[in-house]
Amino acid sequence: MKNLLNLILILGLAFILTGCPPKETTPPEADGASMTLDDLDDEGELTDEQRAEDENAKDSAEQRKKLIKELAVKDLAEKKELLVKKEKVEEAKEELNQEISKVLKKRAEKKAKRLFQEKIADSIKGRG
Repeated sequence: MKNLLNLILILGLAFILTGCPPKETTPPEADGASMTLDDLDDEGELTDEQRAEDENAKDSAEQRKKLIKELAVKDLAEKKELLVKKEKVEEAKEELNQEISKVLKKRAEKKAKRLFQEKIADSIKGRG
């Protein structure tokens, strides 16, 4: 009896957790009849308005392509210009670093010379 209750409990939990299988639904039919690719061919010729819309769409797509190309060309030109400017800045930085190194070296030499002179002066004073 206990095993039967456990089995019912397990089956009940499995059913609840997995849920019921979904019911198959069919997509709603367009205008009550199914439409196939062959039906698209039977639509007939395009009206002048539809042709004009198509031409406008093609023209706007072409204009967008041209604009994108123009922007790409401008973007490349700007990138090249920025690279040239960047090179100039890098050169200027290098020159500045060299000048700073020269100035620091001169300062260090002057300080070393002054300290050397002070030590010699101190040693001369100490002897005399």
